[in-house]
Amino acid sequence: MNFEQAIGYVLSEEGGFTAKESDAGNWTGGKIGKGILKGTKFGISAASYPDEDIRNLTKDRAKFLYKRDFWDEIKGDLLPGKISLHVLDFAVNAGPVVAIRELQRAAGVVVDGLIGPKTLKAAANVDAWKYSEMRIWHYTGLAKKKAAYRDFLAGWLLRNQKITRICLEN
Repeated sequence: MNFEQAIGYVLSEEGGFTAKESDAGNWTGGKIGKGILKGTKFGISAASYPDEDIRNLTKDRAKFLYKRDFWDEIKGDLLPGKISLHVLDFAVNAGPVVAIRELQRAAGVVVDGLIGPKTLKAAANVDAWKYSEMRIWHYTGLAKKKAAYRDFLAGWLLRNQKITRICLEN
């Protein structure tokens, strides 16, 4: 799967503009009440991109940020097409390093959060089911550690399920 195909799925999961005061991601300081309430649009948050004009963010600008900061970071063009969308979606949700570490766990290679030749070679043997399992373990682990994450667990698992289905169909 190429970037344009993958980002289409990601953007369909990420919503339009929101600026809920109770969401730490909407604040430039990354905590409720810290910094400026700029919101989130297309999944691009003020907490991660405090200098972006979130309210007026275009889809093209969001795609540029996703390509530069997520797809290129996970080396999406070099990953097997059967899991590149899965890794991108998880990187958007949990960060590129977390997504890469879970790929490495699924592939049975050294877990260092960096994609090198060994990870890329081993990634060829990782299927959508195995990567989905890594995501489930990650999400449930977060929910066990922090009560606030329990509110997100069902949504995370549903999104993981949708992405797994798409990866299996392609």
